[in-house]
Amino acid sequence: MEEEGMGAATGEATGFDAEAAKKKAAVCLMALPHDVLAHVMAHLATADRCQLDRTCRALAALPLAVYWSLALHDWGMAFWARACARNPRDARRLGSMRAELVRIERFQRMLEEKGMPRWTEDDFYTSWVAVAARRTL
Repeated sequence: MEEEGMGAATGEATGFDAEAAKKKAAVCLMALPHDVLAHVMAHLATADRCQLDRTCRALAALPLAVYWSLALHDWGMAFWARACARNPRDARRLGSMRAELVRIERFQRMLEEKGMPRWTEDDFYTSWVAVAARRTL
């Protein structure tokens, strides 16, 4: 009797295979056209998008254009134009837009954990000017 209950709790009695369900969901997600997937991801909070990216390995196969689309949605063209214009030594570019977005989100979370507000575009611009000025001293 006890074994039956355990089987039902783990899905054995119902025939539910959690791992197979995860794989099937990833395949279904990746079956979406990339522009549709980018649109869906753009409506997620950044933290949720990062969680999805970490848990769904199939997203690693997304074209770079999807992450550029998300970056423009989140921060706008002016932000990225100014970011790209920075001195490479100051910017320490990571090589992919996905990595850049993850770095920004990690930084924003660190601020929140310390009880500080998330940075806006202007906060980043002020920081970039200060870093560039310090380097020229």
